[in-house]
Amino acid sequence: ARFLILTFIFLLLSIAAQARLLDLDARNNALGSANSFGHGRIVRVLGELPMGGASFPINLVFNTNPADAPGAFGPYWRIPLLASTVVQYKQYKLYWDGPHERRQFFSLDQSGDTRRGEKVFVERGQDWKATIGRRGEVLIEALGESGYSFLYDEGELKEFKLGESAARCRVTYSGRGYPLYITNAETNRRIFEIEYRGATDPERILLGEQRIEVEMGDGELTAPDGSTNYRNYRVNFLRSLRFGENNTEYFSYSKADARKREVSIVDEAGKKLTKALDLAVNRMEIADAENGGADSDNWIEWEAGSGFVTADAGSTYSVKNNSWDPNINEGNWDVTPDAVEMTRLPLGGEEQRWSYVWNSGVRVYTDLATGEVIRRTVISSKGPANGKLRKREVLKDGKWVLDRQNSYDPKGRPIRAVHGDSMRIWSWEDTRDGSEVTEYLNGSLTSLTAYDQNGISHDLISTDSEGNIFEIFDDGLVIRVNKNGKNIYEYEK
Repeated sequence: ARFLILTFIFLLLSIAAQARLLDLDARNNALGSANSFGHGRIVRVLGELPMGGASFPINLVFNTNPADAPGAFGPYWRIPLLASTVVQYKQYKLYWDGPHERRQFFSLDQSGDTRRGEKVFVERGQDWKATIGRRGEVLIEALGESGYSFLYDEGELKEFKLGESAARCRVTYSGRGYPLYITNAETNRRIFEIEYRGATDPERILLGEQRIEVEMGDGELTAPDGSTNYRNYRVNFLRSLRFGENNTEYFSYSKADARKREVSIVDEAGKKLTKALDLAVNRMEIADAENGGADSDNWIEWEAGSGFVTADAGSTYSVKNNSWDPNINEGNWDVTPDAVEMTRLPLGGEEQRWSYVWNSGVRVYTDLATGEVIRRTVISSKGPANGKLRKREVLKDGKWVLDRQNSYDPKGRPIRAVHGDSMRIWSWEDTRDGSEVTEYLNGSLTSLTAYDQNGISHDLISTDSEGNIFEIFDDGLVIRVNKNGKNIYEYEK
């Protein structure tokens, strides 16, 4: 019974955690060192940004996407918060590359509920709205009362606020467009700063009480055009990060052996041709202070032109992303690729798969824990259920076998879930103060939950397999648990 009680309490607390609109931790790669586009990606955690009542993880991310222009830390390295941007790519559409390393799409709000001179766009999942002001500034705000907001001007992040309890922060840039510092607008205190050696080379990062020493230097790489030496662009590369005594990482850059790859193209006459290409490949090695930056067993390689990862210290990769492959679709990239297919072959291991089709929301991947090949279909249409699981299938003996299937109401709330031999049904009733949901498992009542207007549960009734009735009451300060009408547990928040 104690396990059941703690499970209920965890449920109550996790509901509040799920209300966060941004996953502030580093985004997971799709497959090994590859992200969902096939580009190589490595994360270094710098620390947390204190903002009064909240904190935000600051990461330095290495991403081989050739479309990203070199920034303060040279080619490929960026801080996602400071690199976030918003782009209107069509008259009625825009996208937001947020600080959580996700691209989210907005469409023009046709309701007409806007002020003169402004345009309002609503995100596909209806969690966010974007307002373009009279001067062209763009304000991204979370719908509801969460307090999340991001203000951009000419694509640069100028201000942000991460929740009701967090302070509003301002971002200041140099005349060259490089980030200088983040200021708590309430105290006018700098909470993050990059100090530069000269005008362009960062020398150290100041994050709270933490000092991270930065060294920039030379690198021998092929530029994203696939042929030019990157030195010709007069850029420096991130060569080391020193987090403290005896805690330094060194980064070295070199050209690797060219890679042979065949691509299929369609000529002007509409005939399909196969071309054999020798493609330039770049390499970055990572070493610690003990070997002083010499050759290490920690490295990554990628195609210079496409940015697609080809190998790392433990695996080889194959990436198919025709929409974003300059060898196939030169200079005509869309805001998302049509489809991406990847395989990863670990040394001495079995091949792993990952693929995603953007229009249909179908993802196929190898479950690393079980070795099973899974196909997940998520809802890709606009609305509150956007991105939620529709069905999950497992590949068995060459056939897809249904494992789980979900249905949702117009508000994006679950109403039915089929998993194996079990079926759960949720019956929702909206009230003046929020909503109530009754849950049934295979026709038997299992729980009754009440939610307030912020989506937080306060009262919960549940039965176990022996027919005992558990009630949980949450008054905001203390959670009380009754069993069959008698108090058996209290938890002070």
